[in-house]
Formats: sequence, C-alpha cells, structure tokens
Amino acid sequence: MLMEYLRPWKLATFAIGLGLLLIGADYEAAPDWDYPISFVMATMAYLTAPWSVQVIRDRRWRWIPLALLWYYLTVDGSYWLYWQCVKPGALIMRDANFHASTCLYWLCGFIWLHRGPLRTALSASSNDRPRSRRPISILQIAGRLTTTLVMFLIAYYTYSSVTGETRMRKVCQQLRPGMSATELDDFAERHGLGPRGIRAQTGVRYLAESRSVGRHACRVEVEDGRVMTATYNFAD
Repeated sequence: MLMEYLRPWKLATFAIGLGLLLIGADYEAAPDWDYPISFVMATMAYLTAPWSVQVIRDRRWRWIPLALLWYYLTVDGSYWLYWQCVKPGALIMRDANFHASTCLYWLCGFIWLHRGPLRTALSASSNDRPRSRRPISILQIAGRLTTTLVMFLIAYYTYSSVTGETRMRKVCQQLRPGMSATELDDFAERHGLGPRGIRAQTGVRYLAESRSVGRHACRVEVEDGRVMTATYNFAD
C-alpha cells in the first residue's frame, strides 16, 4: 500500500495539482483559499480518495461508511476545523467549497486509482493482478478521459458560479467615478470582463465575467463619457 503512494507518476501529478492550488490561492484571492488549507486538503485527498473510489467500485459494503467518512473529512471536515480556528468569517464560502471539492475529490480518486507504474495504467482488468491485465479499447480510453474532463469542468464551473458574487463585488469596487470610456475598456480587458468596445457616452453598461457565463457582472452608469457609478449585478 505504501508503495502506491511513492509511485513517481502519482507523486508528480500530486505535485502538479498542489502547485495549481497554491497558484489559485494567489490568483483568486478568495477569503477561504490559502496555502495551508490547500496543502491539508490536497494531502488528505491523495491519501484517501483512491481508496474511497476503490471501495465503492468494488462494492465493499462494510467499508463504504469509512470511505464516506474520509470523503467528508477531506472536503468539509478539515476545511471547517481549519477556518473555525483561523478565520471563522471565511466559512461563508463553505457551501461553495463543498461542491467544488467534492468533484475534485472523486476526480483525484479516479486518477490515482490505478495500482502500478504508469506504463500499465492504460490497461483493463477485473482485479489488480498484473497477469490479468489486457490492453483497453480506444472507446474505454476516450471514456476515461471524458469522465476526467467532465468532472474537472463541473468542479471549475461550480466554484466559479458560487464564488462569483464575492469576486465581482471586489472588482466592481475598483471602478472609480470619473473613469473615461477608454480607461473602462482597459480595466475590463485586464479583468477579463465583457463586452468591451462600446463607446456610448451616456447610458448603462454591464461588464460580466465569462467564467460564470455572464451571471455576475458590474452595472456601470456612464454619463458624458465618464463613469458615474458601478455596482454589482446578478443576472439569474
């Protein structure tokens, strides 16, 4: 069992995933995302997710309660305990974290489920014994890759949608009265907001982020080519 955690390909993918989490902690500037919790949750997922997935896949019924317990402790229990001790106010993001982390937990379990070196990963078998392995079909490979991609996209969209209000309120606060239309377009481009290039001198503009499919936006009132007010707007 210990050997599986020391597989070079598993350690490499763990390092990549952890690195992305650490980058995200800086990029997102979310109140519930920092280096320590990224390390804690990533490590717990690395140690428990593959086993949890295997228990459910093999229908080991008596172990399922323990697998679900590890799942809960990884995606929510450790998160709640950490922020309860460090910054209780960050727990307003608990629901968003739970949905996104759930997708990532099972996705990681699926990725790290294979036992053995990477060269034997693309094989099919009814158990973990090497002698029973056989090459898998292109359809099976496509199915595994599609499942991985879909789960990642679900996690990304869920987190982006649920945290959109907090993120966009901070962005809208940076829009100061008196900004010119050119400055407003430059600001929108830097923050990935659209649509851009609308040169109306007077009226209302909505600058929305694409990652939440335009549901979270800044409502900007423009008069005589200058920003008058900017407020957060949610389009349901």
